[in-house]
Amino acid sequence: MLLNIDSPATSKLGFEPIRTNDGELLFKGVVPATIDSVDKITVAHEKGQFAGCDVPVLRLNFISIPLNAEDPERNTSVSIKPVGTVQKVQGKDDEYETRPLKDVQANINDAWNMIKHFIQDACTYSPNARRLTDIPADVLKTVFVLPDGSVEMSGEEIVAKWNAFFDYILLFINGDATAKPMTIDAAGNALEVFVKVLPNYSTDPKKNKKWYEVGNRVGQGVFEAIKRKDKLIGNPTRIKVKDTELLDLVAGVAAPSGATGVPQPGVNNTKPAVSTNVAGLLS
Repeated sequence: MLLNIDSPATSKLGFEPIRTNDGELLFKGVVPATIDSVDKITVAHEKGQFAGCDVPVLRLNFISIPLNAEDPERNTSVSIKPVGTVQKVQGKDDEYETRPLKDVQANINDAWNMIKHFIQDACTYSPNARRLTDIPADVLKTVFVLPDGSVEMSGEEIVAKWNAFFDYILLFINGDATAKPMTIDAAGNALEVFVKVLPNYSTDPKKNKKWYEVGNRVGQGVFEAIKRKDKLIGNPTRIKVKDTELLDLVAGVAAPSGATGVPQPGVNNTKPAVSTNVAGLLS
């Protein structure tokens, strides 16, 4: 095996909430960042509905804004992609099953809502901002019609439709020879935006990973354009981390998927997986 001398020894640092030395959260728990790029990659699938296909992934890429010279650069990306058949048993890749129609439609709606939220809320201060209402009707009737399982299609046909959709979104956001990118300001600098990240715990037994990421459901917002005052970054006015959203990554094994309840009394940084009855006995 020939070693690659150019390969990185460490991965990029990911986003995480910013705290003061006293443990207080800055910026209401969200992270100030610049829009690094919007691009598309492909991921080769060997199994499932997209076996043999290079599945497109639209990425919204961000770099944290350093608050002082010692701050390291941190990165995060929002990945938007089609989801095909899923494993019957998570962690075992030998059997796949078709997802219910409502789940496929939810995936499509989540993808579009994230893209729309980014265009309307992260890029709002760009002089090059374009309106979704200006998209031609013929594009809406063709490119913006994504396969939801109601009509039988092959994996290749589904991938082709998503590729066409992502290519149009990239053109809409990044522009071309006649239209400038929506991700820059009048001076050509990258737009600044608040990004909300929350803990994510992989339920795949092969991974058992913990990290911060932007949720795939927009809800009350995950992006907010930064408008500086006297060159200072203020606080976001539209998005924040709620009191019910725990920001600290839990040590040890992640709680099972779907676990509900409250944090364990007397133990710091526990995920809310203890029932209220049990919590009452422990307090």
